[in-house]
Amino acid sequence: MAVNRTGTWASLHKITAAKPNDLAAQLARLSCPGFTHRKKVGEPLNPAALVATALAHSDLDPRLVEALPWILATTIWTGFGSGLSAAS
Repeated sequence: MAVNRTGTWASLHKITAAKPNDLAAQLARLSCPGFTHRKKVGEPLNPAALVATALAHSDLDPRLVEALPWILATTIWTGFGSGLSAAS
């Protein structure tokens, strides 16, 4: 498979960068510290998809960047939505 070396990772995988306000709202839905004061309407996105849309940004707010390790540590590695937990 040929890889276009001029494209970004996100453009190669057709991932669209989310708006910063949408990312902050999703972090609130996941109960991320620093974002819990925001309104939590709707269901949270898949945390892996949330991280991917955040990484698609070329200039993301530092507060949102600092939340990415929290998402990985508390949701993806613990089996968010799959019935798995860190203890299993």
